[in-house]
Amino acid sequence: MPQESRKYDFYLPLRYNDGRDIEREKLDQVERELFSRFGGLTSIKRDFPLRGIWGNETTVYEDEIIILTAIDSSGNLEETEQFITDYKEMLKIRFKQEEIFITG
Repeated sequence: MPQESRKYDFYLPLRYNDGRDIEREKLDQVERELFSRFGGLTSIKRDFPLRGIWGNETTVYEDEIIILTAIDSSGNLEETEQFITDYKEMLKIRFKQEEIFITG
């Protein structure tokens, strides 16, 4: 029986909340970390960022973002979900963001 795979999309900002560019090294580091964890990675070119809009009742945020996509074929959903939860918290700190959007 084929092993089930799950796709995860990591939506990463290209700027801090104060408008400064996020250092390329930090984005490169995320690519290396995700490649190491999942064994492969797809990214949308940084030269063509996407625009993300999100908010709450009082504030609307607009970001330029890139999306990194990783496929998990480990078959260990519980372990991967724990990695995603922990990694998301670390990314919020690294990029000084209130939220980092990850789908899976």
